[in-house]
Amino acid sequence: MVLGVTSDDALTAAAALAVAFVVLAVVAALVVKAAVVRLVSLVIASVLAGLVWSQRASLAECADRVQAEVAADGVDVDTTCTIFGRTVRVNLPGGDEAPTTP
Repeated sequence: MVLGVTSDDALTAAAALAVAFVVLAVVAALVVKAAVVRLVSLVIASVLAGLVWSQRASLAECADRVQAEVAADGVDVDTTCTIFGRTVRVNLPGGDEAPTTP
């Protein structure tokens, strides 16, 4: 008993420190997980925003083409647009008819 600490006191202190480190590790893991989830969500949202931003010209061109065909024909419009490399069929009733709402 050089330092005034018995072996039982040392074992108790070691066990308490081990539990404290386990609790600290769990808390750190939860904080890191939350940060990683936020980072991954931010990256995914940024990629999706970039993809939509890159298609804005194609969407505007499609809308202009549909409006021009409706104005010129005055009948049912059946045209196609390319969005994200996929062809989308647009079929809208044309003419001066007001859209009906339920």
